[in-house]
Amino acid sequence: MDDENTISLQKLPPEVEEGNIEYKRKLLCSNDRFVKLTSQLKWRLCEGKGESHYYLGVEDDGTLTGLTRYELKETLDTLSRMVLSLKATIVSREFFPGNLAGSKWVHVTIRKKMHDKVPTEIRYLILGGPGNGKSTIIASITTDVVDDGEGSARMHVMRHKHELDNGHTSCVTHHALGYDSEMNPLIEEEELMPTGVFFDSECDGMDSSSNPSDQVEKVCSLIDVAGHPRYIKTTIKGFMAYHPHFSVLTITAQDIMDMYKETTVNNVGIREENVANATVVGGDDDDEMEEQKNIYEYEQTEKTVDGVSVTINHARIARILGLKIIVVVTKSDLCFIDNFHDKDVLKKAVSELLRQADFDVNNIELHIEPTWLPDWSNGDSDDSGNTTNVPIFCTSSVLKTGVDALRKFLGTVEPRNQTKRRFEVGACLHLREAFDIPGVGIVAGGVCEYGNIRVGDRVRIGPDADARYAELIVSSIRTDQGYLSSQVLQGQSACLAFDVPPNDNVTGINRAIESSGSYTSSTWSTSDSILSVDNDADFNENDDVSSVTW
Repeated sequence: MDDENTISLQKLPPEVEEGNIEYKRKLLCSNDRFVKLTSQLKWRLCEGKGESHYYLGVEDDGTLTGLTRYELKETLDTLSRMVLSLKATIVSREFFPGNLAGSKWVHVTIRKKMHDKVPTEIRYLILGGPGNGKSTIIASITTDVVDDGEGSARMHVMRHKHELDNGHTSCVTHHALGYDSEMNPLIEEEELMPTGVFFDSECDGMDSSSNPSDQVEKVCSLIDVAGHPRYIKTTIKGFMAYHPHFSVLTITAQDIMDMYKETTVNNVGIREENVANATVVGGDDDDEMEEQKNIYEYEQTEKTVDGVSVTINHARIARILGLKIIVVVTKSDLCFIDNFHDKDVLKKAVSELLRQADFDVNNIELHIEPTWLPDWSNGDSDDSGNTTNVPIFCTSSVLKTGVDALRKFLGTVEPRNQTKRRFEVGACLHLREAFDIPGVGIVAGGVCEYGNIRVGDRVRIGPDADARYAELIVSSIRTDQGYLSSQVLQGQSACLAFDVPPNDNVTGINRAIESSGSYTSSTWSTSDSILSVDNDADFNENDDVSSVTW
């Protein structure tokens, strides 16, 4: 919107380095200068939480010099290109007479584009014991990378150096896969979907690439959790705080076939047979080969204790919480048992796994690499955990077998219809994490259980140690996939930033964000105590980013 003003001002206050206001005498630049100016606009948008004000024809000291007709056209054209490159929009332009005869200066308001329509989100929790290849299979699903057999693919999804060193995931991470209207996976869109729980690292998530592609209709969020028992609290957090719709249970091909044979040590597959044969051929090296066999059997036993038993426990938790299970058999290229590829044998092996996890296997029908299952595609849920149909996918991240079939199936599934109202409020969002970011304020992430929350809504957040709620204003909303949105709807996970009054002492943020408005029922049925945050935790403004203590 363009407005012509006849008000004559003498001078504006001098420009401030910080904040979302920028003065420019004019914007006539080369390509190199254009890149620097665009980065400066990006910074101003970050400072203004998605909004910036540009004063064109104004000196740094606030003098309203003005622009000639030619300078005005070229300056506005340059600014428009800058705005377009950041996928923002010009909201308004106000023209004022400048100090020079016949000149004008302009006040331009710029905002990042927000999306009322956010792709449907389905959250899958990736489960399984250590060494089952959870992070590797996530990398294979979300990218076209081929693993080298040593776990190189997991470099695309792991966060910390110690995770890469020892191969054990120690934190919860999100990894997104988009689908178009025909439910075809959009592998090339991976870079458009930051994998962080909140923002991508550049400028607090204001990267221009974080707006969704027009093609994306559905997003599958793959939630990677720790498999090692040492990080069990992190795994439980994935179950309780991230509100998954479904679970993906991973187990290696060798492990599940060993389980099927009931005795791991005595039936360890062809590798043990090779060791035994080598012992006979070796003759004089009998003792050495016997020692190698004992070492291998010990490793297999330890692996069974650390891997299979943890996998079974994960399956038990999923059953108790009523999460339907997709069984993904990983590392199929390393299993040399002759009858592994026999579908009936594989079904019996998976049935044994589910039986040990206390599933009612008599009422379960197993499906090898299905393209579609009715009770997975209609949004219905069975909170008893007695899943009637269990899909099975055999995959190899080295050979890329079974990955395409798994991708396609994940896209056909619809979110569970989780319906339960626990609070007498218009909308409720349960927090999983909260931060205080200097220059931004309180930032909190969670899942909207029911209702919807929009930018500009006044909400109550709490309770604190004294059971009080602080009243805040939602300043921006970003989905876990990085989409800047004008609202968060029922069932969506998102990160919200709040404007906090200067005299408010917001400490010990706990579980709920409440907003007035029309009621829509939906929630996740779980224990509130699991989601609670340390009531004594304070936000420290001196820290770069300080997290509420779990």
